[in-house]
Amino acid sequence: MRSSCFQLGIRGVTLASAALFASVAFSPVASAFDLDWSGQFRSEAWTVRNYAFSQGVGAGGYTVSSSGDENTYFQTLFMKFTPKAIVNDNVILKSEWWMGDAALGMFGDSAPYLSGNRWVTSSQSRGAVFSVQRLWAELLTDFGTVQVGRMPLHWGLGAVWNKGEALNARAPSTGDAVRLVAKFGSFSLAPAFIKYGSGNTIGGSCSVDEGTGVCTSTDGLGGVTDYSMVFRYENVDEDLEGGVNFIRRIARSKQDPEYGYLPPGGVSGSSIFNTWDLYFRKKWGSVELSAEAPIVSGSIGSFKYDTIAVAGELKWTANERFALIGKGGLAPGQAGGVTLPTDFRAYSLHPDYRVGLVMFNLQPANFSGPTYFNHPEIHSNEIASPFDAPIVNARYGSVEGRLDYEKWVFTAETVFAFADQTAKAGEQFYNTRSRSFVENVSGVDQSSFMGWELDLGAELKWDDQVTAGVKAGWFVPGDYFAFANGASAASLKTVFAASATLGVTF
Repeated sequence: MRSSCFQLGIRGVTLASAALFASVAFSPVASAFDLDWSGQFRSEAWTVRNYAFSQGVGAGGYTVSSSGDENTYFQTLFMKFTPKAIVNDNVILKSEWWMGDAALGMFGDSAPYLSGNRWVTSSQSRGAVFSVQRLWAELLTDFGTVQVGRMPLHWGLGAVWNKGEALNARAPSTGDAVRLVAKFGSFSLAPAFIKYGSGNTIGGSCSVDEGTGVCTSTDGLGGVTDYSMVFRYENVDEDLEGGVNFIRRIARSKQDPEYGYLPPGGVSGSSIFNTWDLYFRKKWGSVELSAEAPIVSGSIGSFKYDTIAVAGELKWTANERFALIGKGGLAPGQAGGVTLPTDFRAYSLHPDYRVGLVMFNLQPANFSGPTYFNHPEIHSNEIASPFDAPIVNARYGSVEGRLDYEKWVFTAETVFAFADQTAKAGEQFYNTRSRSFVENVSGVDQSSFMGWELDLGAELKWDDQVTAGVKAGWFVPGDYFAFANGASAASLKTVFAASATLGVTF
């Protein structure tokens, strides 16, 4: 495995930054401004039965490996603080501090560890970091609000940019940015310059082999930059809002190959593409309609990149107790062919924009790896997340009923999906899980039906700060997942997943 001498990851600012912020906040000078604390805590317990729901002999298909038991039980803990320092009428300092990891909870840096450090009578969180993940300043000026620092990013429904305010958010959009938010009546605009993590080195000078420590010369830069311009219209009286977020992304050649996609022949190159992310929301009495549609054009390395994705929501509030919510959309897949295509159109919606509990939330393929088991040869940053199943290559729909009764909220949701692209006999196909092109050697076509699921949930609002809930989901996989790319199709099993959650907001 290779990594760089210098990396600009968005994983977090060091504990020293947190100490600096705290020392300023609690120093005698701090009496000159107000310090406001808020945050979230969540504790989850999960059980998943038949996670290896698609098993067969083959290579490059959608089967799930398992060794022995196909059932798992795990739990996560996570807390975040969002202190805000109001310096004066024109300056506000904001931040977000994490205890643990949003996706893996406290297990993000505490497991695996050496077997000699385990205790039979206790579970200790060795290495679970306390880190500053966001830290930015807001300056109120005559021409708008200037924001500088590592800050949350959000737009529309959260299908492209999602700041992760929900209690179960695991992959909040964050970037190092300079942004101006200016408002003119019902209209506002927000130009921004945003930097993300470097995939190789700051200057592309060399990369270090972790095993040998040898620094090998490389060419090219590894940064990812967004140039964004948000145009937004909001009419409170009409309960109407909408607009567009234009994003021009430049990912240099030494970022992950082909911006995360395996290139043909190993040829790497810079990626430049534009996204026009359209958003609309309107409410008519008890009915509310909203939609988000990113339209992309440009290139990913050697591929031409042109695609359109759509996420729509329709909500009917019958009365103060009952509501019906429908969701549907398209996250395109990538077509294959006898030869490798020259254009690309696959698109993944944001991981925190979800429908259902299982199909577009849990990633069963990551349960069979060193996720929660203590494996001395695996470093903690190699642990795969079990919550890594964004909506991609799917035409999906869901209907959810919601009943509010005093302090209780009961939900029932059904989800179904069809693949946008499937493997064809005698052709190469694109595996969205591994992000690579694979030769179809099975001699059969893949089915498009991805399956359906039923989710039931109950949540108790103990008070304004504390909620506790349980949710269960049954996922019946379709023949799409029976494609093993082998001599025979995989055997399929119904997946059952259940979670119990305690959440505290303050």
